[in-house]
Amino acid sequence: MVGLIAAIGKLARHGCRITIKRPNNRYALRLLDTAGWRDALGTFGEWEWHSDLGPPIRRILPLLPIHNFKTFTDVENLVGSLETEFLKSGKLPGNLLQDVSLVLAEAADNVIWHANCPEGGFALAQVRQRQIFGEDHWFVEVAVADAGRGISASLGKTDDREAISLAFEEGVTGTDAPTRGYGLAEIRATALSGPERLVTIHSGHGLVAKGFGYDLSREVTARFDGTLVAVEIPVKFR
Repeated sequence: MVGLIAAIGKLARHGCRITIKRPNNRYALRLLDTAGWRDALGTFGEWEWHSDLGPPIRRILPLLPIHNFKTFTDVENLVGSLETEFLKSGKLPGNLLQDVSLVLAEAADNVIWHANCPEGGFALAQVRQRQIFGEDHWFVEVAVADAGRGISASLGKTDDREAISLAFEEGVTGTDAPTRGYGLAEIRATALSGPERLVTIHSGHGLVAKGFGYDLSREVTARFDGTLVAVEIPVKFR
């Protein structure tokens, strides 16, 4: 969802007239609304909604509905809001808060440093339930996206998959700042620190996913003009 919102922002900047056909499935509409889709669209203009969508989806707990950010101060505020909602839920184990906050802060900071995108970036954090082999599992999901220049352009590479894999390494950065180049490495380390954790990056035609005992790198047909970082961390309610 954050990737699509970022793409819509880019089209809006270029003056495109955008028409979005809403799905007929009411549950799908409630799913989008629970994650803050309707409010996020308001970043770019007025949108008509012709019906009450009903209550939020119970298998989703928004910690940070889709938010736009453009400055480091915005990022600090987003992290603060995430931490507040995380603690206010009263259900989430406190030992996960540091990892979740780190993922959001580092991924969002990268957008400010590297994306060169007037619309900034978009972030979403939520707890979501899904079934795996017939059993219910809960995950904290953090996603950050921008429609900027992408990782390969930032690092001066031509191969998207190579650029993404390189960006995961410590000290690799598209800037001259000596303190940069550690954010994605820390996110990767977070994803590798426990089973069922996963970080996925889609930039250009490249998609790379890394987790505990999991490593995937492939070229995808759908090109994403920018960067999408998504992290999943399994959670058990207290």
